[in-house]
Amino acid sequence: MTGCEWIEGAALETLLPHRGVNLLIDAVRTSGSGASSSGQSRLAVGPDMGLGRGIFLREGESGPVVIEPALAEHLALNAICVLAPDMAKGEIAFFSLISDFEFLQEARAGAPLFAEVRRLRDKGRFRRFEGELKLPDGAPVARGEIMAYTADPSSAERRETAKLLVPPRVREARPVDARLFWWKRPEMIFVDERVDASDDLSAATYRYTYPPDHPFCPGHFPGNPVMMGIAQWIAAADAAYALALDRAAARGASTLESGLAVDADIVRESGSPIAEVRQLVVAAGGPRERPAPLRLERTRRVGFRDQVRPGETIYIRVQVSPA
Repeated sequence: MTGCEWIEGAALETLLPHRGVNLLIDAVRTSGSGASSSGQSRLAVGPDMGLGRGIFLREGESGPVVIEPALAEHLALNAICVLAPDMAKGEIAFFSLISDFEFLQEARAGAPLFAEVRRLRDKGRFRRFEGELKLPDGAPVARGEIMAYTADPSSAERRETAKLLVPPRVREARPVDARLFWWKRPEMIFVDERVDASDDLSAATYRYTYPPDHPFCPGHFPGNPVMMGIAQWIAAADAAYALALDRAAARGASTLESGLAVDADIVRESGSPIAEVRQLVVAAGGPRERPAPLRLERTRRVGFRDQVRPGETIYIRVQVSPA
């Protein structure tokens, strides 16, 4: 791979055949080879741009904006294109780690975004990249690192690990009020109910069942649906937001605390780990009755351990941590 023109349209779909609807990349071009390879890409996310992209929008300070983890998904797809020459026939890329991600400003719906991803280093089958998204004037929007590996999807089935975490405790089934997530589409709420909480509300566990008819199922992946990694990340942020709401109610506060930092573990009922999220910082604020839209400011680490298939239930345990 020594450099090429922009790949877009049908050619891009050929490069990413395992993705269907909700594809979050418009064009890419790559350069270099091996450990020195890189990719540039373009993206715009609007409500009427096809591919079901409107689902990735939420309300922002001055109108609709792109939900933050979707920006990381764009960088990940850029990295897949850079990885393409390394893949054997039938292989696809799976993402194992997102680290040191910062969201620097909101990306308005429909605004053109430009990204660059650079391959940093390899370790066995794992490839690490760094990347950033910018506006046309060069103003930074988001940046972070991504680690991926390539595998045949038929050999990447569930990996029940021997290192089980403490199984989640279910002491209640308290529905999360979806109306408090008024700023995004219902399908993008990834918590259903609170099932446990500490007395001081420094920690809580939420439960979510990934529905077989979720809009992501046809496109991730076609014919072999699994829950998107960024949906697991959003589940941790939603749980942090729900916890912030509960903490405000317990204090009798009229507004939410802003800049809440949490660690989260996503597990099965058995305690088998699915994902771990460390130092996730969310900002919300606003009146408790109609809080401000959640904004994900940064996340130090999101590690993906296992797949979640439609119809499965996950538990999201969040613990307040120092920012």
